[in-house]
Amino acid sequence: MTFRIPIKRIHTLLALLAAASLLAGCAATSAERSPRELLRLAVSGLSVPESYRFALIETDPSGAGAARQEEWKGEVRRHDGLRLLTSGAGAAVRIDGSDRYGEDSYNPSALLEGLLDGAASVRLDEARSDGGEAVLLIKPSASFASGLWSKRLRAQAEPSSAARPLQAADMRCELVVDRHRLVPVELTERSRLVFADGGKRVEEERSLRFRFETEP
Repeated sequence: MTFRIPIKRIHTLLALLAAASLLAGCAATSAERSPRELLRLAVSGLSVPESYRFALIETDPSGAGAARQEEWKGEVRRHDGLRLLTSGAGAAVRIDGSDRYGEDSYNPSALLEGLLDGAASVRLDEARSDGGEAVLLIKPSASFASGLWSKRLRAQAEPSSAARPLQAADMRCELVVDRHRLVPVELTERSRLVFADGGKRVEEERSLRFRFETEP
């Protein structure tokens, strides 16, 4: 007995196979991108929208040694730069050139662009990555980390900054990237700062976590 498959059905099957092949190819391409390429694409993806919002949590030690945490919500506009919207208490924040966060060292777009140029290494955390998100482990160069933190400390104008000069900064970053939209989801920065304080070596740990709101 001979079975005949209608030509129309053959065309349909071929179209389905072609579509499946295309999707598989796209998935393979996404999976095959190098970690540094994913970082570059995420930086580019963040520059596409006219503006985006983010939440920022900063943690640093107080004088008593206990961790102190501050929360902010901000917005980055393509032509106007960084603008903070509220503090953790919900109060509106007025931004001008003298604000401690009103400059590029806390602007997530500028920070990611700096990491793209100043990263000594970028690798994929395979255990925490999947088909939807990639977790990148970024190790900035020592010169980039020291330069960035020197700028931040000057902007913060801490009273003790002159008496406690920064000697070194070690920084490690984790960037979660949406593999499909190629935009950042979350950026966590952990830093260890070394100060000279009265002839003694003093170390402090600080962290920043940005959560991006880039949905169209």
